[in-house]
This record gives sequence, structure tokens and C-alpha cells, in this order.
Amino acid sequence: MAGEQVSAAKPQLRIGMISQHDVLDPNAMSGTPNKAYQALCAAGYAVTPIFPQPRPHTLPFRAMRRLREYRDRLLPPSPRREYEAKFRAAREAAAQVAVELGKHDVDALLGVCAGEIIAFLPTDLPMVFASDATAATILESYAMYATRSDGLKRAKHEIEQLSLDRASHFAAAAEYVAASAIADYHQSPEKVCCIEFGSNVVNAGEPISIRAPDPGNFQLVLVAADPVRKRLDFCVEVVEALHQRGWNTTLTFIGGESPIARESPHVNWLGRLQLSDPRDQARHREALQACDWMILPSRAEAFGIAPCEAAQFARPSIVSDVGGLPTVVRHGETGIVMPAEASAQDYAEALIAASSDAARYTALCENARERAENVLNWDAWARRVGALVERCVAQREAADRA
Repeated sequence: MAGEQVSAAKPQLRIGMISQHDVLDPNAMSGTPNKAYQALCAAGYAVTPIFPQPRPHTLPFRAMRRLREYRDRLLPPSPRREYEAKFRAAREAAAQVAVELGKHDVDALLGVCAGEIIAFLPTDLPMVFASDATAATILESYAMYATRSDGLKRAKHEIEQLSLDRASHFAAAAEYVAASAIADYHQSPEKVCCIEFGSNVVNAGEPISIRAPDPGNFQLVLVAADPVRKRLDFCVEVVEALHQRGWNTTLTFIGGESPIARESPHVNWLGRLQLSDPRDQARHREALQACDWMILPSRAEAFGIAPCEAAQFARPSIVSDVGGLPTVVRHGETGIVMPAEASAQDYAEALIAASSDAARYTALCENARERAENVLNWDAWARRVGALVERCVAQREAADRA
């Protein structure tokens, strides 16, 4: 309109999203990079996925890999060799990403669980590093690293330090990860924040129904790609303890092959479900709708996506006090957080106490759903991380003008 000053439209921010996995693959890393990518695009950002290209599985490549595996079984690698191999692999991945990055014009970078690439990526672009772990939290809590060499552990710590030092900001998915970045890697508290990951299974418009648990048909669900770390055997013990107390309980287990799942009369085993398959995703959602509680008594857990998924359907979770689980599940508000050393009987008693009080159980369900809508979803993550990337770009522009 004549006489009015029309402001120029704000240009769309161009973000290069870096991952160690194929961002476009909905099954890679439990779908986390893909969900993050989709949410950022939906938030209005121009997102370019950048990741190392997988090596072709040619016959020579497979043969060389088999030879290395055979060599390592006969002669376990020395700490020095593992240290050097870790650095070499990180540099190779960063070099591949640098080539891909050179093909695109972006304003800033966002690394999602891509610390080993960020450490060696040759760029001066502003960069946000988002992750559900640090090397320290993984090495301290995951049993698979207990027997690995000091060389590998030292390499992981040093690469993590380089990554965090290079990033403009670090968005930790859980509070303990943010604390580790500050305490273990000497990052400034002003540089570190907690931005929770979201749910990889969402309510697709199904009606939310909160019902009082029935002791005659009590339903638990466990989602566990790793049934050992997430303690399927312990969950079966909890179910047996509930039966002993008069609660007829079924555990629905979503996960891979397990003798315990096959043999227990109290386990309804759905197998491993691929969330990229609409039929599998529908079965996953049905299991969450049908349950009374999500159970996740993990020995170690970087974040804990499964309780986010249960909360989408207004279901509370009972979890162990490890890793990111106390961030995902607010004790007494959206579920129950149990001490890591709690027994199956302790879990059974806690479940019965919370489920027998209709008002308490309803409040847990409603609070879980509210937290899922406001915090534990990828759209909320994208808004907060996007704002952080925008701040990095603004800070860089201000510094350039100064």
C-alpha cells in the first residue's frame, strides 16, 4: 500500500544437517536423525542432509572386512592401534562430509549425534552440536565398553573434547549429558543447554482414553532392541511378582529374538517392528494404546525414546534411575523413577500402589500426555534447536560487523 514501509521477508535459514547415519533412512539409529530432519523442515528451515556415504559392499570390501575381523580375533588390537584406528575413521568420515558440504551453500551446521565428524570437519561455519550422550557418559555406563582398550577410550574422550570445543553451542538431550559436557569437558554453562529429543512413534489421531488399570487384565509394554541392556528378564520377574500379588499381568514385548520372550506364558512377543512399515507402526501404536504402563528398567540408557512414545498415548512409565530416563520421566509427575538397585518386588509394589489409586493414575496419564505435547516431541525439539542455530548465525554476523 502506498505510503507504508514494507519490511523485507526474512530469508529462509539454510542448515546443513550432519549425521554419521543416512538422515533420509527412517530406520537408521532408531529413526532419530530422520525425525529430526523432518521436524526441522516442517519448522520452515531449508535443511540439507549431509552424511558419509556408505562403502559399497563389494566382494573385495567384504573379504577385507572378514580378514580384519579374523585378525582381531587371533591378535586383539593393541591400545595404540585402536587409538589410531579411531582417529583415522573419524578423519575419513569428516573428509567425506567435507566433500558433500562443498556442494552446498548453507548458513550454519547442525550435527546430530555426529561428534566424530564435527571434531575434524574443515569449516568455519557456526555449528550446533546436538547429542544424547558424551563419550564420558557412554564409556561409564555401557557394559560393552568395559573390556575395550584404554587406547580406544582415550581416543573417544579426545575426539569428544575436540567436537565440543569446536561447536558454538551444545544441545544435550538429557540433563546428565549437559552436566557431563560441563564437568568432564570443561564447557561453559552458557554454551550448554538441555533440549529433549522427541518420540519416534506419534499419536496418529487415535482418541486418548484413560482408564483405571484392571488387576484382572494388567498390561505392561517393553520396547527393547537390546533386551539384555533393557532387562527383559527383569521385566518378566516383575510380571511374576505382580501375579504373586493377584494382578493378572501380561508383558507385551517389542524387540528381537529372545528365548525369554518365547518361553514365558506371560509375554506377548510382537517381534521387531520397523517404524518405516505402516503396518508395523500401527501394531506399535496399538500396543501403546492397550498398555497401562511402559516399563524400562534399563542398566544404561542414553536418553529413552520409549517412554516418550508411551506418553504420546497418555501412558505413564516406570523406569530405572539411569542415564536420560529421569529427564524423560518426571518422578511422581509423569511416571515412576526407581533406584537402579530396586528389585522386581519393589517394581511390582510401586506399580500396584500407583495403579490402585485412580486419581493418582489419572494424573500421571494426563501429565505424561501434556509433557509429550509440549516437550517430548520432535516439533518442539526443532523449534528450540532451530532458535539456537539462528542465535549462532546472529552472533557470527554481529562479530563480523564489529
